[in-house]
Amino acid sequence: METVNIAILGLDDDPDDLIFLENVIKKESITNFKLFLKAERFIEGLSDDIHVCIVDHNLGIEGITGLDILRKIKAKNVESFVIAYTGNKQPNLIIDYINSQVNRFVDKNADHALQHLKEFILDGIAQATKRIDEEIKLNSFSNFINAERERVHDQLPD
Repeated sequence: METVNIAILGLDDDPDDLIFLENVIKKESITNFKLFLKAERFIEGLSDDIHVCIVDHNLGIEGITGLDILRKIKAKNVESFVIAYTGNKQPNLIIDYINSQVNRFVDKNADHALQHLKEFILDGIAQATKRIDEEIKLNSFSNFINAERERVHDQLPD
């Protein structure tokens, strides 16, 4: 079985929150992650093989929010597990995130926010690992079927 290397991206305009996020990730012995202060750099880092994204809503720049970033993430890879990690918990905003396919929403200011964030990151990793394992099994099965087709075809008389 192949080793699954989960990739994580994080985006927050507050350096202190990024340090906090980095500590949460490192405590879980995760090494394949990148954290960004600027939305542009985060967007440049998006690819098909990003599995978990943690995004703040208020990014400190006019005209772009975490909701916009969420939509870009899902456009790039609908399977990415996205956690909105923000101090903004207006009900309409939460509904907008849900409608845009956010996987989890964490209020930075809530009691136990650290614990929730950690649990959700681990949940995202578990879901990504399961999905990747299923893809590997499906590819292996597909390769087996193709090899059997070729074997049977080679045994048919011309």
